[in-house]
Amino acid sequence: MRGVKVVAALIKVAVLAFSIFVLGAAVVAWYWLDLPVFPPDPAIGVGLIPERVTPGNESAIVFVHGMGGHPVKTWKHPEVSHSWFDLMKGDRSFAGFDIYTMTYPTLGKRLELPELEEALGPMLPSGLGGYRHTYIVAYSFGGILMQRLLTRLYNSAEPASNALARTVRLVLFLATPGKSDARAYIAVWVTRNTLWEYLASRPYMFDVRYWWERDFLRRDPAVAACFAETQRLMGWLSIVGAESASMPCVRQYLPIPGDHLAITAPRSCRDESYYRVALEILSRAREVRGLKGPFPAGPDCPSPAVQTGTISTPLVGRPWIGDALAQPADRDFEALRIALHQQKDPQRLPELLKYLRRDSPLAAAAAKLVAGLFQQRDPKLTGFYRDLARILQQASLSYDSPFRGADFTSADLSALDLSHVSFAGANLRGVSFLGANLEKANFSRACLRGAKLVSQKQWAWMDLARFDGADLSGAEVQWEERRLLEGREVVVGLSRASSLKEAILTPQDPTADTLARSRGALVTSNPSRSPCR
Repeated sequence: MRGVKVVAALIKVAVLAFSIFVLGAAVVAWYWLDLPVFPPDPAIGVGLIPERVTPGNESAIVFVHGMGGHPVKTWKHPEVSHSWFDLMKGDRSFAGFDIYTMTYPTLGKRLELPELEEALGPMLPSGLGGYRHTYIVAYSFGGILMQRLLTRLYNSAEPASNALARTVRLVLFLATPGKSDARAYIAVWVTRNTLWEYLASRPYMFDVRYWWERDFLRRDPAVAACFAETQRLMGWLSIVGAESASMPCVRQYLPIPGDHLAITAPRSCRDESYYRVALEILSRAREVRGLKGPFPAGPDCPSPAVQTGTISTPLVGRPWIGDALAQPADRDFEALRIALHQQKDPQRLPELLKYLRRDSPLAAAAAKLVAGLFQQRDPKLTGFYRDLARILQQASLSYDSPFRGADFTSADLSALDLSHVSFAGANLRGVSFLGANLEKANFSRACLRGAKLVSQKQWAWMDLARFDGADLSGAEVQWEERRLLEGREVVVGLSRASSLKEAILTPQDPTADTLARSRGALVTSNPSRSPCR
């Protein structure tokens, strides 16, 4: 009996060894023959495919697929017959927009990103040069490509290229990585597609982000909006994390329910991905055109009941896209207030944006709700308040002074990314900003008496922050200081680029007083023009 077990074990070992030998031989033969795992699709070239062009339209929406993607299949759910473009064609809110999808090869061996840039660079001005407003929806690797292309066009000496870059009103990044990922080296080894090497290269990804922020994003931070996937692919594989997805947009992002593949394939116009992308485009379109007031009636989308398949994330009780920024009902706002104040439901946070508009009758109530959430901050709910801070960034970039007059007295806004947030005209007495990132934040005419504006030992800084006309009497202010962060010397605290014109400060020490006066501040113990009431 014992001999039989030994023989069976030897047979298993032999089978395993033979399997390993065959697998190794196959890998060697595959490399020796230089065969790609995913052969290129000969039908995919380089260019713009018009999905709808209407004479007289001044706006265009361009969809850009990602690595291994397809100009149409990427934007189409396998269970339905229509694509994202078809939903937009049936949406009355987008009647004034022409629709294009970009095509470029990403499968095959030895593809180089500079070659794609050379091919796509002249094509964009020739195909989109006749539009006054251009909106781009870029997915995953397509977002990296668009950052490179738009930066290149913006710095181009050719008038047509530079003019096109200046017509771009919004770039929506769907799960676009902002930092390198070492896992891409595995894809390079398996597919031998050299495009993956760019995603794995830390210097290259840093270079993309640096030039994008320095040259293109600096002219208008609201030109970029980031969306991040909230679910793992197949339940366990995270493709692009929230931190990475937020980087092309100065660390602000909005979550979209779904994994890396699902967020580009809405089943209907009531899916979250379609709803939120459409809301961003329509909001930005009205802003750049100087339009005010509510949106017109809802879109004329096909009814979800007559479409095949089921709705993955139906918006039960949500308004149609065209009604998204209409005057909200008190009943809906009260339901939102309960969901946020009592239940701390992070999925409802994006709904705050439509109430924070200055032309909304509930703008003041919405700002009060936000202030109350920070005044009763629960230290255990770090994710909820991190997402709430991103809503503050989005509102500040989209609307003018959304928190003017709001009372944040003694609120806890510490250790949050509040870059670009506008607190202009707000009451911030005794507010704690310990360790918060206040880069490019706006505190003009704000009351900051007794506030704590220091970074402690964290990564926060206040470079380019604006304190024009603010009252900083009795506040703990961290002045200019240099530190090494991630190998770079940066200025934390109020740098020389921060604006303190007519800001009010009480006398502190000679060094602080000299720095404050050099930037136009009023150092006095008896302020007479204080915004504090």
